[in-house]
Amino acid sequence: MKTVNGNIVMEVNMNIKLFITKEEAKALQGIVGYGADAFLEVFYPKLGKAYLKDHETAMRSLFHKLHTELPIEVAKIEKAEKQISVTVDLFKNK
Repeated sequence: MKTVNGNIVMEVNMNIKLFITKEEAKALQGIVGYGADAFLEVFYPKLGKAYLKDHETAMRSLFHKLHTELPIEVAKIEKAEKQISVTVDLFKNK
């Protein structure tokens, strides 16, 4: 907390940690790969704006984050899977 012009100002940040499978991550990549605009062009006419309109800015931020960060994380998983496979093969061949 801090004081600004005699007023107490407090900032609270909260995060949600979500665990998903590699397959779920790839599915999300497929969805966000079209981009937020393309998603909304289909979503709004079919399902309306009642819920999502108030969250559009956050949804665009989420699409951007998923589009940029998921490929990196999926690549890490695939690299680890490959390394594990190579190691298993080495032990099998001994």
